[in-house]
Amino acid sequence: MELSRGRIISVAQDKLSATVEVDTAVFCSRCASGKGCGAGVFGSDDRPRRFAAPVVGNIRLHEGDEVRMELAPKSVLHAALIVYGIPLVTALAATGLAFFVGLPDFRAALAAIAGLAAGVLLGRRRLRRANCLRRFTPAITGHIDGRAAGSP
Repeated sequence: MELSRGRIISVAQDKLSATVEVDTAVFCSRCASGKGCGAGVFGSDDRPRRFAAPVVGNIRLHEGDEVRMELAPKSVLHAALIVYGIPLVTALAATGLAFFVGLPDFRAALAAIAGLAAGVLLGRRRLRRANCLRRFTPAITGHIDGRAAGSP
């Protein structure tokens, strides 16, 4: 799944990763076209972001190079399950518990909201783990200008 383009700020000595700067306003092609998933609703800004991205294959990178960045479709699905699935499941569980306990409608609605909030907090906590963040970091897959892998 192609996400976008980035600009190389620096290349690691081992050549296996590079620091990339991306324009957050157009980082995701779906978001740029107005068809995004809504993940950036609660904290996006338009400032460029820098992060370390792994390099896929034998790509020779230099400072200032424009590169293609991709995220595996499986990773996108997993991220969506964390962002949307956990809050949904906790809200449904809280609602079901409220039903079985026999709470009145107003309190059941409050239980659903509390379950949703707990799910959002759990999802955010899960996403902030270092190993989870690495899984959802886009990889550098090539140059924008179409240079072949390993070419200068």
